[in-house]
Amino acid sequence: FGHSVGDDLLMEVARRLESCLRSGDTVARFGGDEFAILIEDIKDVTDATNVAKRIQESLRLPLELKEHEILIAASIGIALNCSSYEQPENLLRDADMAMYHAKQQGKARYVVFNSQKSLDTNY
Repeated sequence: FGHSVGDDLLMEVARRLESCLRSGDTVARFGGDEFAILIEDIKDVTDATNVAKRIQESLRLPLELKEHEILIAASIGIALNCSSYEQPENLLRDADMAMYHAKQQGKARYVVFNSQKSLDTNY
């Protein structure tokens, strides 16, 4: 559909991601079609997976861009910050590994990174 529609698509995805977050949370385009989200003050993994579910529900709705209806899906990798992360890039690395594992499982999946065992797959 061209660069213009691609740019519009990324902006609409960003708006939908923001709509799934609270005011203190942060969403940023990480590169290409990847976004990173920082969720503040979560109690446990359930808080993060609930956000992932809201994101997937929001992105399931068709996007109307320049007379085109576009359907998309998101693969989501989740890594929880804990004291074992000394560098922020290590947290991003683990979220990225979980996201690629989610992609391998099929469309519209999320995976939680767990360093203690294999990745936890969820739908």
